[in-house]
Amino acid sequence: MRAGKLPAVDVKAKVRMQRGGIARLTWNLKPLAGQTVTFAEEGKGAPPRVLKTTSAAKGSLTYKPYLMPMRSREVVATVEQDGKPRKRFVVARYTAPPLGVMTAGAQFDGDPVHEGRHDRDLDRAVRG
Repeated sequence: MRAGKLPAVDVKAKVRMQRGGIARLTWNLKPLAGQTVTFAEEGKGAPPRVLKTTSAAKGSLTYKPYLMPMRSREVVATVEQDGKPRKRFVVARYTAPPLGVMTAGAQFDGDPVHEGRHDRDLDRAVRG
């Protein structure tokens, strides 16, 4: 066990959405001997998951957020000192990509429709 008071926890992070629905988490933290930080994604309707456990002063990672109807997400940092929980707090908030558009009853008949051209050809055939 350490004698004296530990310095304040200093962890900063941000999430940026990239093409293809990929999220990039970047972080900066003041490293302390024996300290680890676990970053987790949380949000209503989305199962919580650990993204990374690290003691690195800075870094980044990419991940694909779960696609759920409720899109608001938080990245929570859990700081441990020598294996014991020290602090847990939200370090970033973001909005996950929307679910894809689903259409009920849509069927594919095997004939790809070429936008515009198919309708013109059909009109010519009907008019003669």
